Amino acid sequence: MGALLELRADQPKSETLHDLKQLATARLALIKDRTAAKARLAATTHVLPSQQIKRRLKQIERDLSQVTEAIDAIVAADKDLAARAEILTSIPGIAKVTACAIQGNRMRFRC
Repeated sequence: MGALLELRADQPKSETLHDLKQLATARLALIKDRTAAKARLAATTHVLPSQQIKRRLKQIERDLSQVTEAIDAIVAADKDLAARAEILTSIPGIAKVTACAIQGNRMRFRC
């Protein structure tokens, strides 16, 4: 059937794309954790849980920063990804995250 329809085989994803996908998933999980922690903090009246949640929020922010730096490093190290990101971010209103999401639709990863 593939030969009849003259389908082309997909190129296997590179290790870089696998790494980016894992980091993007981790970033999204951290953002969800941060949102949940902020909601818990807003609903907490006791001092001890409040302090614990604030510490957790600081840790989430540190982790998020590390993941973002790793994503930036991977994109910067790949000429093709860096070139695409540069073109996309040159468009007014498109920042790094949006550029990664746009590329993700094309290359099946999100930043």
